[in-house]
Amino acid sequence: MAEKHTSKPLLCLRTDGGGEYNSNAFKTFYSQHGILHQVSTPYTPQQNGLAERKNRTLLNMTRSMLQTANLPSCFWEQALGTSCYLQNRTYHRSLGLITPYQKWYGTIPNLADLKVFGSKAYSFVLAEKRNKLNARAINAIFVGYGDAHGYKAYHMFNPITQSFFFSRNNVFNEAIFLDSNKASTEEYLQSFKRKHSRPYWKQKIPNEENQPTTQNLSTKDQIIQI
Repeated sequence: MAEKHTSKPLLCLRTDGGGEYNSNAFKTFYSQHGILHQVSTPYTPQQNGLAERKNRTLLNMTRSMLQTANLPSCFWEQALGTSCYLQNRTYHRSLGLITPYQKWYGTIPNLADLKVFGSKAYSFVLAEKRNKLNARAINAIFVGYGDAHGYKAYHMFNPITQSFFFSRNNVFNEAIFLDSNKASTEEYLQSFKRKHSRPYWKQKIPNEENQPTTQNLSTKDQIIQI
């Protein structure tokens, strides 16, 4: 990707001793493309100081956003992605007081789409996904931008279904965050954390036999369901 954008070949790659950079597949790729691979000495992060300092900046931003939004640490991936998005649109002295986005693409970034991470939002429900009596918007939490995923939309989280989705039509209330003191909020966030802390092959599959049916519902419930 870097070579495509800059029309310049990659000559040297400096990394730590992580196994993902020292695999046989990577070594073959280095030799085939004439790339010099430099590895920093173990427990010597100062040899790759620029990358390590940037990691520290991104983690500081990630930690602050999670604390401000009252979101648990299982949202670290979305917070870190948002930190990168903002860093690329922030002025840097080393670049001559321009943004990395402008340095890379040659154009000034549009900042009109920036929103406060973790703030409350109302996402529009498309007509194809609702009937005439359903709500036209749902409560959601803003957790990032869709650029890294190939979408020109906002990355949202539905706290009711505990799922992520992308939406282009949203109304944001950037002054409201989750109240971690509410039992209901804490309950579904903890449930989401437990669900995603286990590998997908160990997650419990809902049992259809335990789902309520018209046979075990009361008469009142049957009338409401109809």
